[in-house]
Amino acid sequence: MTRPSLVGEELCQLIRRHGGLATHCPAMAFESLIQNRVVQEHIKALGGQDWIIFNSPQAVFQSISAIRAMWPHFPKTLQIAAIGRGTEKALQDAGYTVSAVPVVRWSSEGLLQLPIFQQLVGKRIAIIQGEGGLGLLAQALPSRGATVTVVACYRRLLPERLMEPCHALLNAHQIDVAVLTSGEGVRNMKQVFGQIIQALPLIVPSERIKQLALDLGFQIIWVARNASHSAVLDALIKNRDVLCQMKVTH
Repeated sequence: MTRPSLVGEELCQLIRRHGGLATHCPAMAFESLIQNRVVQEHIKALGGQDWIIFNSPQAVFQSISAIRAMWPHFPKTLQIAAIGRGTEKALQDAGYTVSAVPVVRWSSEGLLQLPIFQQLVGKRIAIIQGEGGLGLLAQALPSRGATVTVVACYRRLLPERLMEPCHALLNAHQIDVAVLTSGEGVRNMKQVFGQIIQALPLIVPSERIKQLALDLGFQIIWVARNASHSAVLDALIKNRDVLCQMKVTH
């Protein structure tokens, strides 16, 4: 299980409750950029936006304290969007109302399909996200008329030390499948573990990440319906018999 921090542990516990064995191997760590001068200026200007889009739970965790300190109450004209249910839950837990979230396709593509984001002439939109990333929203929203501000409030890091315990398990063939819920996680696992990880089946949350994994040399990739814990569990259960057969042959 490669999801970071508490989110990964929660998924491991869910799998264990359903009879599986799960090892947490976080494929990403995070460094806050919230004290960056430009980020601080963008946060001060959030009240002038029409929409704030949070593109991951981590974007919420990294930014929400600073946002609340500067904006105890947002103007009533400002609305909040989340890229998926996990992000929506993080916002709701922080006390915010979410006005828009994709129903099934939890991704930038899913958000862009919502009717409310089709005609955006004159709208001002801030995207709270990590440094770098896909950038699809920042590219697509201006083409629909919006003025977009990207607020990069954290940086992704490669946590090689945290991933070290998985080396022994992989070498001993003690891992049967890997769950990778981000493109960055796929790249990091390939970088740290090389060819040995490519022999494993993967569970990923989207066709985009599946294609990335294929391009990096992974061969067996199953796509969950989204990145939620329940969707990952369903994908594991659906492919349980195949995994058992593969374990026997090895």
